[in-house]
Amino acid sequence: MTQWNMRYTEIIRNSRPNLWGNWALDSHIKPGAVGIVDPSSGEFKLVHEQMPGCEVLGKSLSGTWKMESTGVTRHETTGKASVSATDPQTGLQLKPELEVKWNLTKQDSLASQFALSRESVIRDMAAIKSQYAWLYQQAANVGMAHDGRIAQGFGVVTQALFASSGLNIGAKDKDSSYTVGGTMKGMQALLGEGGPSGDSKASYSYAVQTKSLDTHVWPQQANTSTDLELPVAYGFTSFAGELLIPVWVGKINSLVINLDSKFRSGTSYITKATLADAFLIALKRTG
Repeated sequence: MTQWNMRYTEIIRNSRPNLWGNWALDSHIKPGAVGIVDPSSGEFKLVHEQMPGCEVLGKSLSGTWKMESTGVTRHETTGKASVSATDPQTGLQLKPELEVKWNLTKQDSLASQFALSRESVIRDMAAIKSQYAWLYQQAANVGMAHDGRIAQGFGVVTQALFASSGLNIGAKDKDSSYTVGGTMKGMQALLGEGGPSGDSKASYSYAVQTKSLDTHVWPQQANTSTDLELPVAYGFTSFAGELLIPVWVGKINSLVINLDSKFRSGTSYITKATLADAFLIALKRTG
């Protein structure tokens, strides 16, 4: 069985190495949310909606989030459809004007395209450390803490990228396809390709798939629109015992501190300290 979220995460990390993917569009993922990340899948399990004393900052985004694996091709056709559809904003009957089709030739290939709307982050990371006692109790309640130490994988969502609309498509069978069509404005808003536009909302008139796919589309139904934003990717902070790991992207087996001390004039020394994952150091030495 394909671990879609981890496949998605691997592709995201080609350009954003500090993020986890949110393939299934879990709405609970937001800065300040407390929970557990499975390092083998990247899936988030909510434990508490919000950490106390957490202030979140956000900024608006406008653009296209677009990720594809190998084996994916995308085609656009204009003025093709002969069926009519209802515009969710006006109620008028309109002819679909734009059709987009993704062909996924390989099993496990995937495509992701969204209209980004905002990015949110925790304002002060020190707030997480100051809440260690409270976080320890939450972790202990779900078996992720013992003897004063919090286990890796338990922590706080510190960053999230939100989208107003879009889709994730994964091929369970080779030579699969997914097609979505609708009005020009609705489709451009859906996929984040129309630029900033306050007078049109994301919508589509129909969606057709061939063979078996794993799909997550927002809005979920044709001929509807929504104001709810969903996270497509997130950053996570965890612990190794009492040590805070601000950017946690997977299990760290051990840490190594390298000290580079050089003598300078007089009696002074300058020491450069580097903290690193011992597993990654071993890979560099043997790779």
